[in-house]
Amino acid sequence: MHGALDGNSDGAMNQRIKPMFRVSHTQVGTWLLTVLLCAACTERSPRQLRPPASPGGGHDALLDDDMHEVQSTAGATRDDFGGPATPPIAAPVPEMVGADTILNQSCTKDRVRTNLRPTNLLFVIDRSGSMNCNAPPITASADCEREPRRAQTSQPTKWETVQRSLKSAFAALPRNVRVGLSYFSVDDACGVNSTPSVAIDALSSEQLEKLVQSLDDTSPGGGTPLVGATILAYRHLHELALRGLTIGSDVVVLLTDGEQSELCGSPDRCTSADSCVALLLDDAVPASARPGADIRTFVIGAPGSEVARPTLSQLAVEGQTARAGCKPSAHNCHLDMTQSADFSAALGDALSAIRGASARCDLPLPAVDAVGGLDLSRLNVVLSSDNGTATVLPRDERMACDAGANGWQYDARRGVLALCGDSCQRVRDEPSTLIDVVLGCPVLNPG
Repeated sequence: MHGALDGNSDGAMNQRIKPMFRVSHTQVGTWLLTVLLCAACTERSPRQLRPPASPGGGHDALLDDDMHEVQSTAGATRDDFGGPATPPIAAPVPEMVGADTILNQSCTKDRVRTNLRPTNLLFVIDRSGSMNCNAPPITASADCEREPRRAQTSQPTKWETVQRSLKSAFAALPRNVRVGLSYFSVDDACGVNSTPSVAIDALSSEQLEKLVQSLDDTSPGGGTPLVGATILAYRHLHELALRGLTIGSDVVVLLTDGEQSELCGSPDRCTSADSCVALLLDDAVPASARPGADIRTFVIGAPGSEVARPTLSQLAVEGQTARAGCKPSAHNCHLDMTQSADFSAALGDALSAIRGASARCDLPLPAVDAVGGLDLSRLNVVLSSDNGTATVLPRDERMACDAGANGWQYDARRGVLALCGDSCQRVRDEPSTLIDVVLGCPVLNPG
């Protein structure tokens, strides 16, 4: 919903962001564009802080002494990846070749047994009043905006479809991911919380139960503070990384059925829905996706988000998750449900696509000689199965990791080794597979 909505504040509970973005100078934190995204700053301060050292890098940001935490009342605004610049190396499909030569011979200088870096998924879900409607064709989006209510009690509302689809999606996620859940609004007006309703944690049976219970306990109401919710999601992920509480790939999954509400703005940052959207698209999202933050943003536009298609499409482009072959001018780069006759089926397909695309197969790098640096011509990746069979993966720089490569690549931008194609799928399908990164021996299977 996008109209004016009144709501009474219930205090600073849960670091609540109420009607308009307000700033509390008593909390340690800061607006994302100042704190979270200083990875984009071109000049560094002597007070630069980094997360505890961990293989493969992490978020990099500036934390100023006068940081302040966003305490908003509204949230502010309107409702595939590249590789290193190294010479291409042709690579065959992975084959069984002398793994013992790599694992045991004297040329080995360092050998690290490692695991995939986890994926951290933060779902940011629109629970505005318009989610009370049945999806089209039962209730047209324009009619829902005028009167956000359920027209046919025998058919699910948009919110009930979202609840059911998310529960199925959570249950289908691999157990090596970490998941959290946030909503907007949180106060039946323009409220946004600076911390998720369900904290990001490993997807154990206990965490899955928390996610399901949270969905069951939530019902639609309020406006659409899309910008504030998205910016605070970036900020939360970034702060977790700075504190050393997460490693790996960070992903925001944004689902909305509308555009930024006009009254859900911030007098300090943006005074209208359009200016808030500009703040999000021009500053916050690009900065969150830059090296040092590397947060990707998947965007799902539910029925009702027709007018927001330009915003949501550009959000997917800036968030590094644009659909293959899309055209930003056609506003079709996000996962658009508004053109589907079956919202439930389309949403299920979209969540399945996100499940496959969000889980990168990243490996942390072993420690390397600061003087000699990383010699990729003497690095091998070996996968060992439970039955004792070992496979030396080829290095494959012929194309991007998500565009047909099959083997391993060094992603200089993110400072990790990435498994691509069938190699990645094998490790994800067989969690018991052991992974060795070996330095010192000439690359086997270079093509």
